[in-house]
Amino acid sequence: MTIDPSPKHLPPGGEHASEQEYRAFLRGINSDSIGRTYLRTYRWFVSTYPDLDLWPKAPLQKRVQELADGVPGPGTGRPLALKPYLLFLVNTGRARIDWPWILSTGKHPCRNIKLPDDIEQLIERLRSTSAGLGLASKSEVPRRWIKYLYLAGWRPEHGVEAGIAEAVFAAKAFNERPDLADICGADSPDRWKYIRREHFCLQTLAYHSGLISAQPKRRNAPSPFKRVPPERMAETIEKYIRTRLAQGMVPKSTWRGSHS
Repeated sequence: MTIDPSPKHLPPGGEHASEQEYRAFLRGINSDSIGRTYLRTYRWFVSTYPDLDLWPKAPLQKRVQELADGVPGPGTGRPLALKPYLLFLVNTGRARIDWPWILSTGKHPCRNIKLPDDIEQLIERLRSTSAGLGLASKSEVPRRWIKYLYLAGWRPEHGVEAGIAEAVFAAKAFNERPDLADICGADSPDRWKYIRREHFCLQTLAYHSGLISAQPKRRNAPSPFKRVPPERMAETIEKYIRTRLAQGMVPKSTWRGSHS
């Protein structure tokens, strides 16, 4: 079966919550000092983007830099202060976040904000499979990518296979952006390799959890570089091999590379 990776849900955007609603929400999850920072961030965000549908259409580099700089004003330089509000909007069905912003800003912790039960159950199912396969070090991969999908508007009823296909599609498109280096900095060349490894891990866990039908296969791109030793080094290797063979010993490490 061929999966169409393009999102089927509504485009990014939505509507703001009132300050009274957000203040009541913050009261239950944070200390007063952190809550005040989050509220200052909320006020700045609403005044800068009163129409939330226009926020995803603003230049990505500008939106990422705003998050990195923090909110103008004393005591407000907290780069994660916007993410709880966005997750609150998604949790209350008010907004969907665009994939480029999700991928460019990295982790979205907000661990004190509970996700819907079906999302949490799916994450725990994948994490249990990870532990059962002896992949405890990969236990954060399901939480990261299922949360990314959730922020973008995907829900479990859309299908895990379709969700993974959407994540791969979005990440590939993000990796091909001409302004990627300006957004992600020096680590942008390695970002796609890292994401591909995580996607393979997520697909493997989904397969062993019985959530997708086809077992994933690694698709390693062939290296454009052929390892050919310099001429003088090649002569030394050949001399070494001849000497070892004369002694009745096969030097496997160099034999494989020079005589395969």
